[in-house]
Amino acid sequence: MAVPALAARSLVKRYGAVQALAGLDLDVPAGGVFGLLGPNGAGKSTLLRIAIDLVRPSAGTVALFGAPPSPAVLRRVGSFIEAPRFHAYLSAREALIHVALVGGLRRFDPDPLLDRVGLTDAADRRVDTFSLGMKQRLGIAAALVGTPDLIILDEPTNGMDPAGISEIRTLVRTLADVDGVTVLLSSHLLDEVQRICDRVAILDHGRLVATGTIGDLLATRARLRISATPAAAVLATLGERGQRDGDAVLADIARSEAPALIAALVAAGVAIEEARWEGANLESLFFQQTGGGR
Repeated sequence: MAVPALAARSLVKRYGAVQALAGLDLDVPAGGVFGLLGPNGAGKSTLLRIAIDLVRPSAGTVALFGAPPSPAVLRRVGSFIEAPRFHAYLSAREALIHVALVGGLRRFDPDPLLDRVGLTDAADRRVDTFSLGMKQRLGIAAALVGTPDLIILDEPTNGMDPAGISEIRTLVRTLADVDGVTVLLSSHLLDEVQRICDRVAILDHGRLVATGTIGDLLATRARLRISATPAAAVLATLGERGQRDGDAVLADIARSEAPALIAALVAAGVAIEEARWEGANLESLFFQQTGGGR
């Protein structure tokens, strides 16, 4: 079995009376883009901080590529957690050189990374003149210094316009698909996560409530939408597994049950105009699992 890029086992973190993580078990496979989701206070940032050894757990363990976080292991990881911070008086180019020097790189050319995140024209501007979106781009470039095997990005598109979000989406997919980098992405933009991620985990109150591939998680929430007359007969046949949706009925059944249901309705004299599967989206799954971030 392949070693996960990140593995949390019985992970607990308490801040006084507040329990940010409550016995979390989670594997982030190596390769691809992994989305970390959850309402505010779910424990996402705490997990990421523990992973890069900024915070120590109260109990449990976390491993990166099969080993506890250490200076040697962390050289394989690039990250920015929450808002990236740089010395205000440095230019973008100087900021990346500073990151490289702190990481022990004596020979480093920042220009390819600046080009990759769309900051070539702003390479010599002071960071304190940057917009929030530009600082986010610079934070992504900083996370890529040293060509890491794993990058951890916390809300990377915060402050960006739709064009910028699209560019970062393309960059992240290229990092995973072409460069072979594992990307662990935390975001509140559920539509973007659905578009970009291969797998996701949903946290709530410090616990894992759902994880899997996007396709598998959403397939379990697909429902059969039946337009038929009389709709009341469809609802009566389905019982608790039927829900009125305008003039139609949503049937919460497995795909294997659909042929028998259609046959039973036709035999009962129900006139079926249309029956089609409606896939769920990540937003509906998120609210189902977290109660809307209650």
